This record gives sequence, C-alpha cells and structure tokens, in this order.
Amino acid sequence: MLLPLALYLVIYDHERRPWKRWLPMLCIAVAIPVSVSRSAIVSVAVAVGLFVVLLPSARRVPFIAALPVAVAGVFMATPGLIGTLTHYFTLGTTDPSISHRTNNYSYVEALVRHAPWFGTGEGSYLPTVQHILDNQYLTTAIELGIVGLIALTFFFGLPIATALVARQRSADAGLRTLCGALAGSAAAALICSATFDSLSFPVFAYVEALVVGLCGACWLLVERSNDHLETSTDMFKTMVLVNNERG
Repeated sequence: MLLPLALYLVIYDHERRPWKRWLPMLCIAVAIPVSVSRSAIVSVAVAVGLFVVLLPSARRVPFIAALPVAVAGVFMATPGLIGTLTHYFTLGTTDPSISHRTNNYSYVEALVRHAPWFGTGEGSYLPTVQHILDNQYLTTAIELGIVGLIALTFFFGLPIATALVARQRSADAGLRTLCGALAGSAAAALICSATFDSLSFPVFAYVEALVVGLCGACWLLVERSNDHLETSTDMFKTMVLVNNERG
C-alpha cells in the first residue's frame, strides 16, 4: 500500500536528495517479494498496476519499461525466490492454505445465520479459540452481520472512488498523480482484505487510516482549487462586462 506513495515521492519530491527518495522505495520494493507472501504480491500488483495505468502518458511508458528490469533485479538478488513464489501460486486448491480458506465459507454461513443482520458483536469471534478465517470480510460478516459487511466494503471502496473523482476533476499533473497513487493503495486494501484478517493487524489499520485521510485531503485540495478558479473566472467575466459597458 505504501509503494505507490513512495514511487510518487521519487517523481515529485525534489526537495530531498535523490538517495533519500530512492532508498525507502527500494527497501519497500525488495521487502515485498522477500516476505514470500501471496497477499503481498497480489497487493503490489493491484496497487502499482493501477498507479502506472493512471500516470500521465509521458511517465507511463518509462515506468512500464522499467518494471520488468526492477522485477528481474529483485529475483536475481534473491536466488530461488521466483521458483518459490511460482510454486505457491500454482498449487491451487492442493495448497492447505488455499483449501482452508475455501472450506471456511460453509462454516461462516452457518455462523452468520444465527445473527444475519448485525452479527454477534465486534470482537466476539476469537480466531485463536474458534477458527482462523484469513479473510476480513468473513470475520466482519460474523461479528457485524450483513450491515457491517456492507459498511466495511463502503469504508474500503469510498477512498478509491474519492481519489479517482478528485483525479478526474483536477488539472494539476502532480495532484492527479498523487490521486492515482492513493487509488492504487486503497484498491490494494480492498482486494487483499479477502486474503487475510487485515484489521487484526495494527500496522494495516494505521496505513489504511493514512490512505483514507490523504484521499480526503486530495478531495479538499481539488475542491478549493476549483472554487478559486471559478471565483477568478467570475471576476474576469465581471471586469469584461464592466469594460464593455464603459466602452
């Protein structure tokens, strides 16, 4: 989730020295595959993929050209990593981790039937005692019911829509790129919450709160910029009308 924001700073943060911009981005980029986590790989594919697609065309082509080189560099620096990740992604339902997740659906359905609308209460489901679900949406469906599940989906989905609409309404290239980075970060949270109990991890919750706040800040920046532009346009029209009347 932080990688698109690190990439944005590499492009636009010219106040710091190059190594201070590149080092954090490289550390994040290397840590993702080294973690040997399928959730992390899916997350970075979604986040960076959306970020690159939403880049201005002049910047999109160099990024697309650099991505294979960057991926190759990471795997060359860690021998055997590509084979391990390929093995994880090609196991399918024979992988106990994946079969465990798919077998959870009937179990969760039975629990949700007891309190379908508002659930059994926040924190009432204890995965260490009952059953580890590895899916935030399933956990929320049990604890907060269908209403809570809809609210959670809205909480994850609204920042994406906010960032995309703000990007569409902005004429500033830098702000548009930032909105694209935030949309990628928020999309990663939405999708990968189905692969692990995301809100059970404080770091995820903190980063998600940061992304939500930044999406709201971008929206406000765009609104104020457009209001200022409309005010300037109205003043210009008024001046033209006054001059025409005097003429």
